[in-house]
Amino acid sequence: MKLGVFFLIFILLNTAFGQVESRIISKVNLTCDTSKTCELLKSRFSGLEGKSFDLSSLKFELKSRLFEQLIETFEYKVLLENENYVLDIFLTTRKRIKSVKITSAVKGVPLDGLLSLMPIQEGDFYNSDLISNIPLAISKYLFDVGVVDSKVDLKVKPNDLDLDLGINISSAKLMIIRKIRWFFDE
Repeated sequence: MKLGVFFLIFILLNTAFGQVESRIISKVNLTCDTSKTCELLKSRFSGLEGKSFDLSSLKFELKSRLFEQLIETFEYKVLLENENYVLDIFLTTRKRIKSVKITSAVKGVPLDGLLSLMPIQEGDFYNSDLISNIPLAISKYLFDVGVVDSKVDLKVKPNDLDLDLGINISSAKLMIIRKIRWFFDE
C-alpha cells in the first residue's frame, strides 16, 4: 500500500514538474491578419527557434517581443512534438488612421480647433475606446463656443492597411446673443 502511494506521488510530481521542463522550440508558425504584418514581425519571433525554454520563461519571452500599439490581438499555442515545442502564434494588428475629416451640414459651426481636441490624430493607431469618445468631446467643445443641440456622426472607413475617419456635425443650433443688459447697484 505504501509503495503504491509512493508511486502515485512520484507519478504526480513527475507529471507536474514535467510541465516546467525546458525544451527546444523547433518551429515557430506565425499567422497574421495581413501578409505585410507577418513580414514585419517574422524576425521578432523566428529568433526563438532553436532556443530552450520552459513554459513560464517562454511566456515572459513572448511578452517582451510584443509591440503593444501595433498588435491588437495576440494568441499562441505551444505544442509538444518529438520532445520539442512547436509555437503557433496568431495575431491581428491595429490599423493606422490615414485621415481625419470633419464636416458640418450646419453653416456657421466653428470647425477650427476641433482637430486639436481629438484624442487621436492622423498617423496614430486605431483605438476603438478613444474613437468612441470623439462625439462627446466635439459636442462639449461646440457647446462651449455657443452651439447647442449638436448631433455628431462618426464613420470609420477601413482600407487594407489603414482607415479613414469621417466626422460630420449633422445638426446644431447656434446661440446668438441679441441683447446684453447690464445691471448695477448704486
